Amino acid sequence: MSSNFSLKRIGDALSAIGLFTGLIISAWKGMCVITGSSYPIMVVSSESMEPVFYRGDLILLWNNAREVNVGDISVVGFFGRRLPMVHRAIEVLNGSDNGKEGILRAITVHSTTDSFIQWGRSYVHREEIIGLVWIHVPYIGRVALALRENPILFLYPGVATLVVVGLCG
Repeated sequence: MSSNFSLKRIGDALSAIGLFTGLIISAWKGMCVITGSSYPIMVVSSESMEPVFYRGDLILLWNNAREVNVGDISVVGFFGRRLPMVHRAIEVLNGSDNGKEGILRAITVHSTTDSFIQWGRSYVHREEIIGLVWIHVPYIGRVALALRENPILFLYPGVATLVVVGLCG
């Protein structure tokens, strides 16, 4: 009798974990569809945009705008680069390059030259923009940065949960 009860509790716990995981994935995919961005939520991981954004700020992206305007802050993903970069558009060109419209030049707050010159370019195409910054929430992303920099922190909530379940079970 007790082994059936234990199996039922394990099954219930696994069902709850599966339901929670499915809910998180569904919410993420829903946000991707609504915002038009493959990464609708990002954490600022450098100081390059201070004092506009600080390290650990959370930014929500919107990629449904057809045009990028001067002054817009965009998140740009470069092929071969692990993390995207945040840039303010300082010039929008309406010409075409290889049939691609909407070329823009961008700059970070602290640099006096475009930061993608190192790739032999002084502009990005609209297709390379992951999204424009839509909402900015200060400080919230610091938890994500701490977990990324110290993966051992992931263990603390798991161990605490096991201890509580063990004490209450």
